[in-house]
Amino acid sequence: MAIFTSDNRKSQDPMATTVIAAGTFIRGEIELTCNLHLDGEVNGQIQADHAIRIGRDGKIVGETKADSLVVAGKVDGIVEAKVVEIVEGGLIEGTVYCDELIIAKGGRFLGESKPLKEHASASNNIMQLKSDVKDNKELEKPSADPALASKA
Repeated sequence: MAIFTSDNRKSQDPMATTVIAAGTFIRGEIELTCNLHLDGEVNGQIQADHAIRIGRDGKIVGETKADSLVVAGKVDGIVEAKVVEIVEGGLIEGTVYCDELIIAKGGRFLGESKPLKEHASASNNIMQLKSDVKDNKELEKPSADPALASKA
């Protein structure tokens, strides 16, 4: 399904949906400004500005971030979404950070759920720690200027 305008520019239609078909395996990072329907398998990270729907044959192993997530297949890892819904036959194993968790009859959840705001503050703390470590490493680097290096 090509999503281009008549003058070959990419469409910015938020209602557009990217489909990853059954039999497709992707390893790595996926960033989307549209919806995603997954019937294949992704091992890595998915970040979508809108909704992700995992079909019955779909599987994600890794980290998933979206506005909303509907799972009919399997997710194994960390999920971050405002609304997470596990429908009949769906399974999430791992940690879910959300504002609303819906588990339908026949849906399964093995793990822990935490408020979405808790994950956001933890992510900010991790980013700050990484920045502090980087700053400290730069301070510890010896100077390339021989005159300054001899004073140390």
